[in-house]
Amino acid sequence: MDERYGDLLRLGRRKITRGDGLPLHLVVIDELALFVNTGDRKLDGEISNHLRDLVSRGRAAGIIVLAATQKPSSDVIPTHIRDLFSMRWALRCATPQASDTVLGQGWATAGYSASTVDAGQRGVGFLLHEGDTPTRCCGFHLSDADLASATLTNSASVKQAGSKLRRHNVSRPPSTADRPAPPSGETRRASPHDQPGARSRGHHGMAAGLLRRPRCPRRHPRSRRH
Repeated sequence: MDERYGDLLRLGRRKITRGDGLPLHLVVIDELALFVNTGDRKLDGEISNHLRDLVSRGRAAGIIVLAATQKPSSDVIPTHIRDLFSMRWALRCATPQASDTVLGQGWATAGYSASTVDAGQRGVGFLLHEGDTPTRCCGFHLSDADLASATLTNSASVKQAGSKLRRHNVSRPPSTADRPAPPSGETRRASPHDQPGARSRGHHGMAAGLLRRPRCPRRHPRSRRH
C-alpha cells in the first residue's frame, strides 16, 4: 500500500482511477475472529491497527478489504473498524443485536434485521452501502469449479496490467493530456429475493465489505441474475 501511495505521489494523483491500468488488490479475511482474538492482547491490538489502516487508506490505492465472520460481536468487529467499511452485508443472524453489530446500531429497530431471514434462505441478507438504507438481497452460490474457472480467466488480464505498469515511466509527472477522464457514474443492481425492484446504489472508487457468512454454506436456488 505504501508503494502504491509513492507511485500516486510521483504521478501527482490522489487515488487510483480506471484509466491507470493498475490492478486492484483484494485482501480477503475469511474468519476475522481468528486474527483479532488470538489470546495475545498485544498481537490482537497490532493486527487491529494494521487492519484499520488498510481499510481506511487502502481504497484510494486500489486495495479492497473483504472480511467475514461467523461471530458478529463487538470483540470481533469493534465499532472503530466496522464504521470504516463502506459496504456491509449481514447474512442470517441469531439475534437483532448481532445484525446491528454488522450493519450498525438501530437498523434492527428500523425493520432491517438479518435475524428475520429464514434458515432455509441461504445467501439472503441485508446489504448496506454508506449513506443508503439496507437492501434485502440474495447472493449467488459459486462452486469450487466456478472459482477456479474465474481465477484462470482473470489471471491473464492481471499479468497484462502488471506489464503495462512496469513500462510506465512514473518519474515523469503526467501532463493534463495524459490524465484519463474521470469514470462515468454507474448503478449496480442487487439480486432481490423477496422485494422486487430493490437495488443498491453504485459508487465510484474502492469499497470494502464486511460480511457475515453462513455457518453451513450450501447451494440454494439461483436467483434472478442482475
